[in-house]
Amino acid sequence: MIYISPKMRIFTFAFLGVLSLKHDAELIAAEPIESEIQEERSVTKCSSQSTKFIDKDSMVGTSASAKEFHICVNENIKIFEENHENFKDKAMVLAPFGTVALALLGKCAISLSPLEMAVSICGGWLLSDLGTGIVHFTFDVLDYTNLRWPENMRKAARIFQYHHDVPGQCTRESFWYHTRGFYLNFGVPLLVTSGILGACGYDIASCLIATTAILAPLGDYVHALSHGKHRNSFVRLLQKGGLIIAPNHHRRHHKDPEHATHYCIWNGHMNIVLDPVISTCRSVYKFFRKWCGTKPNKED
Repeated sequence: MIYISPKMRIFTFAFLGVLSLKHDAELIAAEPIESEIQEERSVTKCSSQSTKFIDKDSMVGTSASAKEFHICVNENIKIFEENHENFKDKAMVLAPFGTVALALLGKCAISLSPLEMAVSICGGWLLSDLGTGIVHFTFDVLDYTNLRWPENMRKAARIFQYHHDVPGQCTRESFWYHTRGFYLNFGVPLLVTSGILGACGYDIASCLIATTAILAPLGDYVHALSHGKHRNSFVRLLQKGGLIIAPNHHRRHHKDPEHATHYCIWNGHMNIVLDPVISTCRSVYKFFRKWCGTKPNKED
């Protein structure tokens, strides 16, 4: 029989509890916040009066942003449901991922003291928040009309940016739709990194990265929870306790006309670190852009 330490049992139950939060209206009554409903109606009303349309694959230079957003998202959701929204797909991803993650954390629990384990897990929780902020910022500023970027990145950037026009849309999407891509693209490489660190004897770093691998992919789903109105007391408790991002905190990002602050969407605590860095980078970029000018074209 495999022995599981008490610390690992607690962490396992907590992890399974987070994964069990399904984005189901019957379970958590996820509905857009009333202010966001009004915003969506306003955007849709303006869009319905627009007669300027273009090819939906390029999505360039149109004022019908709400319609384009729904076209893009609905197409992605339809394709995703056909290919991935099934038990087999979830089991093929989560079963090996969870097994490796718990094995790595179990190894760390044996070699680390309770204090070291707690500090590492807390660090992974904060690092997850910082990671979601960096990803969020990247896709918010990425030019999705530039064909030099990979198609998947352009699609993600397009959805991230149109989310500002129709913020309540994300509450209608499933848990798996929000997390699958992040588990595969970010969680798996982080688990590999954690395993290498553990093999080299860096157990604290291994525990920190393994925790980040588990929590960071949940960021987009946690972000969706911040846009919903829930009857689920557990979700509200996590939000009020600062364990996951609260609606009032994330709303600052949407209320900013340029959406230039509060990018972290797991718990929001790392905005105090990321916001000054982004602000400084923007200022440096504007300075060089003003005094150095733009790069001349080859034809000039």
